[in-house]
Amino acid sequence: MKPLPFPQADQLVRVDQYDPKNPRPFNLVAPARLEDWNRLNSTFQALTGYYTEDVSESTGPLPEKVTRAWVSPRFFQVWGLVPAPGREFTLEEEALNGPNAVLISDRFWRRRFNADPYVIGKNLRLDGQVYPIVGVMPASFLFPNREADLWCPIPAGISVGEPRENNWFTVIGRLKPDVTVEQAHANLATVQSQLGQQFPKSDARLSVGIQPLKESTVGDSRRSLWLLFGSVSLLLLIACTNIVALLLSRAAQRQHEVSVRFSLGASRGALVAQLLTETFLLAVIGAVLGLSVAAGASGLFLALAAQLPRSKRFTSTHALFSTHFAVPLQ
Repeated sequence: MKPLPFPQADQLVRVDQYDPKNPRPFNLVAPARLEDWNRLNSTFQALTGYYTEDVSESTGPLPEKVTRAWVSPRFFQVWGLVPAPGREFTLEEEALNGPNAVLISDRFWRRRFNADPYVIGKNLRLDGQVYPIVGVMPASFLFPNREADLWCPIPAGISVGEPRENNWFTVIGRLKPDVTVEQAHANLATVQSQLGQQFPKSDARLSVGIQPLKESTVGDSRRSLWLLFGSVSLLLLIACTNIVALLLSRAAQRQHEVSVRFSLGASRGALVAQLLTETFLLAVIGAVLGLSVAAGASGLFLALAAQLPRSKRFTSTHALFSTHFAVPLQ
């Protein structure tokens, strides 16, 4: 339910293309069309695309299957962060036939290299090709594909086959400040309409869809989570009501005891203090027991909810995305 852990996370959106007449729309975007959107729109700071694949990493004693994401230019501008340690991709690495480079996740860095602080410059062998490591992504980097451990640059607009019909990019964009999703959608729809006139064969039938990245990440689970939260809150209210009823019943049974104490000279304040102390001790004992059960059960619940978006605990906070990690946004 919390904002995504990125600078100005409300500016991040997912952008799709689809055919309104197709009952099974394709949401991936052609790299050439992505470049046109970047060039012609007026509401986005930047748009970037990625696609993932499984590769064989054979640097170690045994080959290992890892997930690599190919990312287009403007990747760091959109996400609003930079590697730590290391650097982002250079223009030469993002160009066609440029030098190889790879970024690794914090998880892969710790597991594969034992958090070696001198990992920058070491090589990975991916599907038989050597890729020097240029940086390590922050531990809090919440990439949409949680399995991805490697990121490599891919030149802008590169395609195999027909450049406007080969759709394989998932597109993430960052809105300009004070631009709403509706304004961005209207602007990008106009851009796509112009492309439809310029490329009628491939673009005339296409429309665009824009959704806040948080909604695309957790939207399907939001209603279920609120329903679960309401059910648990109602159960807590019922339990509290039952406890109050038990305390009142117990107090009624102790009327004779209270009368005797009054007759022996006990003050009203002393009796109230005694009753409050007993209730306070019961509350403390119940709270300790409840917290103990919650601490033990939380791990089990997280394991059962492994497929729930954002179910994993992230040790980093929004403070991690301060001036150390943030990229100046245009």
